[in-house]
Amino acid sequence: MMFFDDDDDKIDNEMMMTWCEEHGHPNNALYLDKSKQLDQTSNNPSVSNDADDKSVSLYKRAQRKDLCKWVAERMLAANPDSPMKSAYLRMLNCCEFIHQSEDGKLTTNYCSERLCPICGAIRSAQIIESYASIIESWECEDGNDNTGCFLVTLTLPSCNAAELHDFVAKMSHRFTLCVRTVKRILGKKVEALRKIECTYNEDGTMFHPHIHAVVRGLDAANALRKQWKEKTIKAGERIKDKPQDVRKCKAGSIRELCKYLCKISCKGRFDPKALDAILCAFYGRRTLQSYGFKLPPCQAIDEDELMLDTGTRVTTNLGEEIIWRWQNKHGWLNHTTGELLTTYHRTPEFERWLKKLDAGIKANTG
Repeated sequence: MMFFDDDDDKIDNEMMMTWCEEHGHPNNALYLDKSKQLDQTSNNPSVSNDADDKSVSLYKRAQRKDLCKWVAERMLAANPDSPMKSAYLRMLNCCEFIHQSEDGKLTTNYCSERLCPICGAIRSAQIIESYASIIESWECEDGNDNTGCFLVTLTLPSCNAAELHDFVAKMSHRFTLCVRTVKRILGKKVEALRKIECTYNEDGTMFHPHIHAVVRGLDAANALRKQWKEKTIKAGERIKDKPQDVRKCKAGSIRELCKYLCKISCKGRFDPKALDAILCAFYGRRTLQSYGFKLPPCQAIDEDELMLDTGTRVTTNLGEEIIWRWQNKHGWLNHTTGELLTTYHRTPEFERWLKKLDAGIKANTG
């Protein structure tokens, strides 16, 4: 199995300048975001002491870049003929270079791919920020047991990779039909935020797409579950009663809803072929959909696009432009000076976890 390696200290200056022209200029690039900070701080001397949140953001970004590159390499190696190959190549180069302007502002290029840990974290933060106030207002409603915010889980029997695309389309359409029916029965609009996710079994041959929806009001939540069961049975399909669940939302439920389409590892196992099947099945399909309410125009988002964020600045080497390039396991390197942008290094615990996942891939393909 052949992987890409960036440990070589030699850097192609022409490639760096080409990237800078295409992505590094502040008018074309996306700023490094400051969402989702670590609970630890970095001692990086390149970042000002009065801006620990920024150094922490860079440190965590480095952790995600390390994982992103590891995942992309294995997705490419396991799926050389996949329709998603170009997506994995974009993942490989996500945040590969960081451009530092003369005033210390850092910008980079993002791949915007769903499996990317970097872009996934940014996208989740943006979605949470957009929807949080609406969902939290439902959670805080006072009144009887019928008011408030409820989590509805809806499923169908597992399917194989060839069936997954049609299963996802069917589930999305059926949920919309359920919302329309409940609206007619209750005589009022149904307010909900629906997310489709997918897991796979231990040998990566069967897939379990399922719906989580945050719904306003117990009557609407129970009616959605009832309609889902009735429409599934009417379609001649099997359905188990227990997995179709309604429960009161816990505080912060929006954060759980917006985390991911699929986990990078499932039950401690990384299966690049199963993940490729999921990404192919969900390609071009919205996984997050609101019903009964709309975001204000200023907050409207596209889950497949990343918005500009506020940026991060450093306070050293001001007055010159610098291109920092990712070096495996060590963060971004200034090739001219040998200086590292952060103090990040791959921890022994992280290394052992990745080796365990690698062993699982070899066992599965061997």
